[in-house]
Amino acid sequence: MVVLVDTTTDVGPAGSSSLDLGVRAAAGIAQTYLGAGDRVGVVGFGGHTRWLGPDVGVRQFYRVVETLLASRLDDSYVHPEVAWLPRAALPPGALVFVLSPCLDERDLAALRDLRQRGHPVVTVDVLTAEPQPGQALGEQLAVRLWRLDRRVVMHGLREMGVVVLRWDDDGGVPLGRARLEPLMAVAR
Repeated sequence: MVVLVDTTTDVGPAGSSSLDLGVRAAAGIAQTYLGAGDRVGVVGFGGHTRWLGPDVGVRQFYRVVETLLASRLDDSYVHPEVAWLPRAALPPGALVFVLSPCLDERDLAALRDLRQRGHPVVTVDVLTAEPQPGQALGEQLAVRLWRLDRRVVMHGLREMGVVVLRWDDDGGVPLGRARLEPLMAVAR
């Protein structure tokens, strides 16, 4: 299993921004799957892609946490590619959790590439902040169009076979394997 954290975009207030939530969720997912005896790896997906190959055990959890703590907004204009990841970072057929606000077209292209390569993919939408419209009618319409565009993007991901989960401010996301198995049947 590989957890891919989007470092191309960071939206929202400090402490609960999309990157902050993505890093925390990635640590929780890694802990859950490592606790079940699975091999877990992590990828920081941005202009400077960083990765840690899958492994098992408590030591791997600490390596994952160290890798995640180094995550930062990567405002590079380099187009990250899943194809650049070595086989050791993304083994064939590995379950991939993607933690992203799904705002950057590069991330959406990576999700398409992962599905085309046959990976079951679960995307956790960690966007918790929206643009706030002003009083002007044009601003309100722009935000409505933005929301509609997000719905289209999420629908497109589901049509590709990507399981899409929204971040819940109260409980996070369903991380346990038993809770995800019915969803994974769709992604396979």
